[in-house]
Amino acid sequence: MFFVTCPYSQPSDFSIFRHTVSPPHPKVLHIMTVYRPIFGALLGAVLLCAASPVFAQTAGGSIAIEPEPLACLPVGDRGNEPDIPPDARPEDVIDERADNAITFATVRNLPTDAEVRLYFRRLHDTVEDLYYVRMYPVGTDRFEGIFPEAEARELTRYDLGDGELDKRAAFPDQQPEFRDDDYRWSAWWKAKEVTDSRNPTGELDKEIIDERAQQGRLISRHWLAAQDDETIERWLMRQTNEPAEYFIAVHDAQGARLERTDTFVSEVRDDCEVPLNARQLSRAENLVIGETSLWQIGEIPFHWLCDGLVSRVNIYGVLRGDEVCRACVIAWWKRAAPYAIAGAVTGIAIISADDPDDPVSPVLPQ
Repeated sequence: MFFVTCPYSQPSDFSIFRHTVSPPHPKVLHIMTVYRPIFGALLGAVLLCAASPVFAQTAGGSIAIEPEPLACLPVGDRGNEPDIPPDARPEDVIDERADNAITFATVRNLPTDAEVRLYFRRLHDTVEDLYYVRMYPVGTDRFEGIFPEAEARELTRYDLGDGELDKRAAFPDQQPEFRDDDYRWSAWWKAKEVTDSRNPTGELDKEIIDERAQQGRLISRHWLAAQDDETIERWLMRQTNEPAEYFIAVHDAQGARLERTDTFVSEVRDDCEVPLNARQLSRAENLVIGETSLWQIGEIPFHWLCDGLVSRVNIYGVLRGDEVCRACVIAWWKRAAPYAIAGAVTGIAIISADDPDDPVSPVLPQ
């Protein structure tokens, strides 16, 4: 039982708080009435101070993210290795045909200490977990994010059979019945979105899905739901590589997500032209990639290249040096070093490889 006593009541008058409370002494009541304006001002000041953190947080309004269109991503490893001149200025264009894509977004009402991130993955039938990079400010409310180099990977086709049409139940307004076999690939992707197993025809590896789609399966493909089967089918048929999916998000200092955009998709093409200036190229050569799942530790980013990747951030927000891509370069150098020294002594350039027609790659070693 919880008891209280009113300091201005009679000494012998105790009350159980949840039942009765003694009235104030007449003198106290008189003072409170006379000085009510002062008490009101003091009370208002106390309440304002208590509420000020909330007002500071919401004074600018809700966070708004406005992404700019991204037409395509280039296929990486096209032989572009430009050097940044020592006297280069940030806006000087260094690489006219870079292997890294870049995207921009305007973010309004960004809270103090918040971070803008670019999340990305390849459009893959089984692996759905994402990676991310930090986006940096490049003007008033404008941010840029650099993708790693995309690996050349063919998009695998899967078709939805007649007995699985009901798996598109989440899209009843988009061609509820098949008229022919033209749109079964797009139907398969839409069925995957609404199938708990992420395996609409049972053809995929369940163990890989369970391990490598833990977080990514929760990220809706808004671009897929917004188009009809015919449009998606024709688009899929045009792809020469796995497209890239991405979205932009804002996180607070503790890593909690505050806001995000829809998920978008862009083609990965060899003819994609992306010029990078000195500032952008320097970031592309010093990438810090964030992980979203434990299986990504110790693995080359799935269907992305190592070029420029120097550090990682694990799922707990701990920054560390990259342990895979840098190891590939070191291993390649150790293997080639004796021959390089011999070549320097004799004046003959020597390339070390198991097969003379297949030189060792520091990016994806055999």
